Amino acid sequence: MGLFEGVSFYIAEKTVKDAGELKNALVKGGGQREFYPSELVSHVISDSLPPPSLGLARCSTCPILHSDWVFMSCRCGVLLPTAPFSLREDKLFSGLVFCPSKLPLADTEKLACLVFYYGGRLQLRLDAAVTHLVTMDTNGAKYEAAVRHGVKVVAPDWLIDSIETGVLVEEEEYHPRLRGRGDHTHQSPQKASQCNGDVQESTDESPGHTTGGQTRTTADQTVPETATAGMVDREMRGEDGERKERMDGEEEMEVEGGVLESAPVITREDENMARSVGGGGEEGERLLAGLVFHLTGYLECMDVDTLSKWKEVIVQHGGSVVDMYDSAHCTHLLALHKKSDTFAKAYADGKCISSAHWLNDVLTDGRMFPPRCALHFPTAFKWQVPGADKYSVTLTNYSGRERELVKDMIHLTGIPYTGHLSRDTTYLICKSPSGNKYEKAVEWGVTVVNASFLADIIHNGQVPAVLFPRHTEVGQPHEFLPSHCFEASRLLRPWEEFLRLYSEAHRACLDHTTTDLVFRSLRKRVGAELGGVVKKQRVEEGAGPPVVLLTGISQSISRRLRETVQQLGGVVSDRPRDCTHLVAPRVARTVKFLSGVSVCRWVLTPDWIEQCEREGRLVSEEGFTLRDPDAEAMFMMDIPSSLQRARTSEFLQGYWLHATASVQPSPESLRDIIECAGGRLVSSSEAQGRFGRKFERMAGSEVQFLVLSTPEDLCSGLCTLFTSHGVPVYNAELVLTGALRQQVDLSQNLLFPAATSGMNSGPANTSSCSTTSGPSTNEE
Repeated sequence: MGLFEGVSFYIAEKTVKDAGELKNALVKGGGQREFYPSELVSHVISDSLPPPSLGLARCSTCPILHSDWVFMSCRCGVLLPTAPFSLREDKLFSGLVFCPSKLPLADTEKLACLVFYYGGRLQLRLDAAVTHLVTMDTNGAKYEAAVRHGVKVVAPDWLIDSIETGVLVEEEEYHPRLRGRGDHTHQSPQKASQCNGDVQESTDESPGHTTGGQTRTTADQTVPETATAGMVDREMRGEDGERKERMDGEEEMEVEGGVLESAPVITREDENMARSVGGGGEEGERLLAGLVFHLTGYLECMDVDTLSKWKEVIVQHGGSVVDMYDSAHCTHLLALHKKSDTFAKAYADGKCISSAHWLNDVLTDGRMFPPRCALHFPTAFKWQVPGADKYSVTLTNYSGRERELVKDMIHLTGIPYTGHLSRDTTYLICKSPSGNKYEKAVEWGVTVVNASFLADIIHNGQVPAVLFPRHTEVGQPHEFLPSHCFEASRLLRPWEEFLRLYSEAHRACLDHTTTDLVFRSLRKRVGAELGGVVKKQRVEEGAGPPVVLLTGISQSISRRLRETVQQLGGVVSDRPRDCTHLVAPRVARTVKFLSGVSVCRWVLTPDWIEQCEREGRLVSEEGFTLRDPDAEAMFMMDIPSSLQRARTSEFLQGYWLHATASVQPSPESLRDIIECAGGRLVSSSEAQGRFGRKFERMAGSEVQFLVLSTPEDLCSGLCTLFTSHGVPVYNAELVLTGALRQQVDLSQNLLFPAATSGMNSGPANTSSCSTTSGPSTNEE
């Protein structure tokens, strides 16, 4: 049963930004779309109250819901209650915009839920839209700006008490000065630990922040010593009732940009990128000249203002940003993670791929270099490492930039971090075997590892089940690089050619009069040479990680196989044309299988992935080619021969096809199969534009035009335009069976043969149909 089974929805499209994606999510989940407001509608989806002109009075009893109801239900896997997403109700915090400052991460998450549930909005950027700054601290840039511009400043208690009373209480009584830190007694970590019956070490490092949970980092947060910190004072107490200490020794940073949920970019990065604007002189302004970037993954978890700032920085350094990935123009992809179709496509196209951390470091250093540490690569996980909250880490003996780098890596994984060491700490990230923390960790049996432990987590997407010497031998060089660089080394391959071209272009720019011409040439050469030579090397030499397409496999097994591929450095994609490996238990006439046969280098059984898992590496594909004797006999084909034909030529190259309405699979599904095979699916008007209104230009054309239809559509007159001018009509088996065999047999599957005496010989005989025009009387 689908997630939205029983939901009849109407989308107020003018108020919704991503109406297409919204519709697909609802329909895929079993929802029924209604095209007009009526009493049949059970849910109206709109991002703002629609105007009366839409006629929603006819469905006045159904809820009007924000589109977040759909997307969050999909993310959670359950149908969420409608009340928090309703636009009809005047809620307690309706019209209010909150901005948190210097609150613990756990508190910020709870604050966001409360604000959203009661109709408000929470953002990390302090701007003119903000009505309330929520903080317990009267220091920092946000607090000073809020006071200067008349923004109301309240402690978190104000929200709790307003909710409990059902009305907005007076803000003045909840100013953080009246409820601030002075009300609480500060203790050293040593004293606090004694209160809890545990021994915790006070170190020379700044005392603790705890981060993690379901988000990786947020702007200007300090996180309390206890991982169970609550929303307000009464929730921030231990089992013994004593107040836990909030540790504020470490400097916090006020950042104007940022996001609440799953922010991928460390706050220093926003700050550094902001400093880069306008800096660097003439050479800095040319640092990114000729480069065209596309960003993927970041828009899902960042606010638009922060992304606009990033784009501004890129443009001011000579680069440009495109909103849609285009292989012909993009030179670089900035990817948060590898879990996107765009990543798979850019990888297959041989583009230079990195994370935004790389761009930040390039702009900070003022020179071009390839990705050189784990943070410079997209992560193997989308939001955080699975099971991250089961662990806790702290660090010691790192300083300066290295210390920041380690903390950024911890934040990126989502594993909770504390500034102190306790018996409950899972891992100590250690630079050298010395100091109080190291000695206590050895005494208490806390596992001591180096930074390569974190690098491998970022690269592989999981906490290592077994620790190797490379993880436990502290003081290792190159500890910030992943240990297993199967994919990392191949991600770096396009960079070698790019850096050569980049260096040539910048040397040529010593003559400033030719700067624009040189950089235009650089952009073209990078696009052509990286997208051509590198891609060709990958296809011909089998270089790069496998891009795997799974089909015909149960959901539970598919999930496990997908995780195995990703852990071993491969990529899993649902776009056949981007894939190199098709994995299926048997020959299946699914869209994925029929498309994949045309484009994938290998068609394998799931046993290949199982063997990879057993050996802990990507093994050779030899011996795992799919064979299905019964299906191969039925369709008179065999997989190896079909793959050999597909490598030689595309079996629908030079064909234009038109599909009528009743064809199964649907025309949209056929489009993927046809285009992967080199053909083109067109509308009747597109065909007439190419071949003439009477298809008089078909004779002698290098492109052959065919129609796919059904007997019902043929008899109902939907094919009259084509049959009257001698265009041959076939059933869909021409493409479906053709995809399995990787060859077209025009002598089979004919519904209506082409005229033999010329393309304009007049209508052919259609007496076999009950009617030759108009709708069929038997149509259901």
